[in-house]
Amino acid sequence: MTKAALYSFLAVTIVALYLLTHFTLNQSASEPVGLYRITTQPLARNALVLLKDPLKRLVGMPNDSIQVTAAGTYVNGKLVANSAVPKASPYPHYPYGTFKLEPDQYWVLGDNPLSYDSRYYGSIPRTLLASTVKPFWTKQ
Repeated sequence: MTKAALYSFLAVTIVALYLLTHFTLNQSASEPVGLYRITTQPLARNALVLLKDPLKRLVGMPNDSIQVTAAGTYVNGKLVANSAVPKASPYPHYPYGTFKLEPDQYWVLGDNPLSYDSRYYGSIPRTLLASTVKPFWTKQ
């Protein structure tokens, strides 16, 4: 192997390792398909969060009031856009009602109306949130 080939191989390897450790690829329809940069920003409302698996938007934080209705999810009295469960959904919705998120509870929604998220399974614990992410390149 020549020095040029070795240097090229090392450069490609370093770039690949950087991408694997600093980015995540979202292939689900929950959020726009694309490459997202993993951040260390603190959890904040409307941040995109990387769960242990799918990418979702964090809309409810501990102590927030969540109201689940046929019209959609209300967080602290404000309707989250496009949060209603579609009539064509193959999943049963989370029970309608109002409740307060406990200290270790979060509410997540995908931008796609058929995203399997808190509309169907309710709140999730902090342990399922891996990190925040920022779109780097997405297909819309």
